[in-house]
Amino acid sequence: MENLEHEGKRNNARKRRISLSALEELQSLVDKVNILKYSRENINDEMSNRSVNDNQQNDDVIDNCDQEEFPITKESLSTRSGKSTTIHFLAGSKMIEKKINGLNHIAPTAIKNLDLKYIKTAPFAKSVTQYITSVSFKPEDVGIYSSNSIILCDSPGFYDTRGPEVDIANGIGIVKAIKGCKSVKPVVLVSYKSSGDRYEGLKNLTHLLAGLIPGIKDYIQAFSYLFTKYPENERDTIHASLKDIYSTLNEKEKSNISFMNILTDMLYKTEDGAQIIDPIKSNAIHRSDEDFQFTITKNSRDTVHEQLRKYQSNIRSGIKRFDYALIKYKLDQLKTLNDLFNQEYIKQIHIDCIRDLSTHLSEEYQEGISILNRCLMYQTILTNEDIKNYQTYINHANHVEELQLRHAHLGKDVVHSSAFI
Repeated sequence: MENLEHEGKRNNARKRRISLSALEELQSLVDKVNILKYSRENINDEMSNRSVNDNQQNDDVIDNCDQEEFPITKESLSTRSGKSTTIHFLAGSKMIEKKINGLNHIAPTAIKNLDLKYIKTAPFAKSVTQYITSVSFKPEDVGIYSSNSIILCDSPGFYDTRGPEVDIANGIGIVKAIKGCKSVKPVVLVSYKSSGDRYEGLKNLTHLLAGLIPGIKDYIQAFSYLFTKYPENERDTIHASLKDIYSTLNEKEKSNISFMNILTDMLYKTEDGAQIIDPIKSNAIHRSDEDFQFTITKNSRDTVHEQLRKYQSNIRSGIKRFDYALIKYKLDQLKTLNDLFNQEYIKQIHIDCIRDLSTHLSEEYQEGISILNRCLMYQTILTNEDIKNYQTYINHANHVEELQLRHAHLGKDVVHSSAFI
């Protein structure tokens, strides 16, 4: 009987070890899944940062130019509107029609300007322009008599086909490049293919411009509009299309003053037919560092808002579960977004999350101190539960210090773990 009991205990111990091992493996798997989940559910920060850095390299080229002698012309906005092709045309490349994989394409040939070798064109739906690229040339090289030089800047489009990460990075890069210029002359390309049957694309483009320059009315004369990819039988309908958009605006759109200023300007400048307005002789925007602001498309903005909501939810959940490693990870990501965009609504969420964590840690400290105070005041003996709770609060505070949460995010207002001793 004793042998059976002894054998039974050994079997039970073995079963417990097997169960414990299985639980540990399961916990390890859960941790790995959570890490994978956290990394996948976020905006691709690495892609965004890489795209911003690529744009920064060309920003430096613009900043290093003698801006008294280089009036800067910027080209921007929708993906696949023909910006890169137009850059080649304006800078003197000879253009030819050809087919690529069965698609019609106007391609540059006999490229004389070495800067143009970085300007890629393609007929495909996928974006090929990945970051801002500058092309410097002298107008006299293309038959325009002027002693000045011009920098044409080819930019990635908004609504980039590679996703919100690239779209957001493009928004940051374009505005940073503009702010580094002494003056800018925006050339807005409106693509027939991107306009849409109900002109949604054209309306989105106009809203985007309104977000880019809040006080656009004062600088509207600096804008030029080029209409691309319009079939022969549609070229004389551009002004009528704009009038149709104007007549069907809803009240919310009519109340957007910047939006209305742009649309009215487009109507005015196409009244006698859509023409290529001379961007060299038109007035420039001379305070580009003050007059332009960061903007992104509505879809990308919605993506950022959703991401911020997830960050905040993750941080609050982490506080409830005392998961300070997760909290640090999410606060770091939130700080990166805040530093990248410098937008008030992101800054506010960052502040709110820090306040939530600070409040939690302060409450634990106050609860721990109150345990000791009660003991001293009423001359009572600390219970095992009191000691356990106090030790838990110390462990939490120590973990916060080990992760450098206080140094990176919380500041000196949060009590140091040494205050418990």
